[in-house]
Amino acid sequence: GNQLSGSLHAHTFARLASLERLFLNGNRLSGLHPGTFTSLVRLTELNLDNNQIEELTANHDNTYCSLFAGLTSLVKLSLNCNRVEHVDAHAFRGLTQLRTLHLSKNRIERVDALAFADLASLRVLWLNENRIGTIHADTFAPLAASLRVLRLNKNQLDELEPAAFSRLTGHS
Repeated sequence: GNQLSGSLHAHTFARLASLERLFLNGNRLSGLHPGTFTSLVRLTELNLDNNQIEELTANHDNTYCSLFAGLTSLVKLSLNCNRVEHVDAHAFRGLTQLRTLHLSKNRIERVDALAFADLASLRVLWLNENRIGTIHADTFAPLAASLRVLRLNKNQLDELEPAAFSRLTGHS
């Protein structure tokens, strides 16, 4: 198989504007640079499973930005089996069409309250097999109308803030 390692640089895929699905799973990628995927405006699926990715955002001139900026058509993002420890408020900014997000089997300890703020279309969220200890009151609030599947099993949950799931509505 492939043995891509290190980081993918900005504009790596600049000439592939028509690409709809990209599978980079099973490599040793440790990082992504802002702009890596910017030109992939038609991309609907991105699989980065089984890599060594630690960060989902980048600090550029003291401004945090998503490494997935520009992926306005993205419907499925899979980051299972990486080394992500923190999902911050900028991680998925602008991914308004995203319906499926897989973050299983990482090292996530903390999910910021606004981490999913732009994901109003998200239906499936896997956060299982991480190290999450606390779920904050507004973490899932932006997903209230859309979320259908939430996997939180095999974490280290010891605190659920009283309103953690209060805005999620039941669907039959």
